[in-house]
Amino acid sequence: MTEQLPPFVTAIWGDEKTGKSSMSLTWPRPIVHLDVDVGGFNRAAWRIKDLTGIESHACAPHVDVNKLLGAISTPTAGTIPTVHFPKRIYGARETWQKIVTAYVDAVQQKEVQTIVIDTWTLTWNIAHNATLQELQEKQIKKAPNISEDALRESLMPKEYGTANSRMRGIIQTARGLGKNLVLILYPKDIYGVRATAQGTEEYRTGKQEADGFKETPKLVDIMIRTEVKNAVPQAKITTCGMVGLGISAEGKYLLKPSYGGIVGLMSLLKGE
Repeated sequence: MTEQLPPFVTAIWGDEKTGKSSMSLTWPRPIVHLDVDVGGFNRAAWRIKDLTGIESHACAPHVDVNKLLGAISTPTAGTIPTVHFPKRIYGARETWQKIVTAYVDAVQQKEVQTIVIDTWTLTWNIAHNATLQELQEKQIKKAPNISEDALRESLMPKEYGTANSRMRGIIQTARGLGKNLVLILYPKDIYGVRATAQGTEEYRTGKQEADGFKETPKLVDIMIRTEVKNAVPQAKITTCGMVGLGISAEGKYLLKPSYGGIVGLMSLLKGE
């Protein structure tokens, strides 16, 4: 049996099909998996021989068909139909409430050892849109006949505080109640700015970072990048402030992309 460590918060990030969800399911059980990016659990579960003690909850975001397809205007004689995408947001607040309800239920269960949020990237998007939806609803309550064009379509910098606080609260709650928390994220390209004969332009630097809530790297104990090389899944520590490892572990690969791999690396570094 793999040695168990004191509870800690982990962020696992990487491209599609690099084993992020599969790795998260190696943490101590019972595990509650919140399937926000629906399908992540099913893609990982078939690789796990024994699913005893793993429970997954679908927290699918609301699909606004009008926003997805665009609303087609009814043309008047002699005009061409046009497509516009509605500004009003539906379902984000309700989806956020669904995620939080499932999360709170999980952290309050004494037997649960690990909670997985799959993905943390989409969870951030939902938290952000839920805040914007609330602002739109306040506009509509104040002026029921407000036009679509007058609705808010983005947050001002100071308004991100609500969404940021909600995301921090999830991490802090897990720590306060002594639960392992595993957050799964997608990567995104890092862009730089360079001078050109015409002025400046953005360009891909060739580097990537975890996509989503920007405070994640400083709030978690360890960040692990998953990748596949020569058809073999690998896991590299990109950020680490975890007791027993610390920054000495940054840049090192786990012997196995699993909870046991973290335990093994910790033992290995202690022996150096």
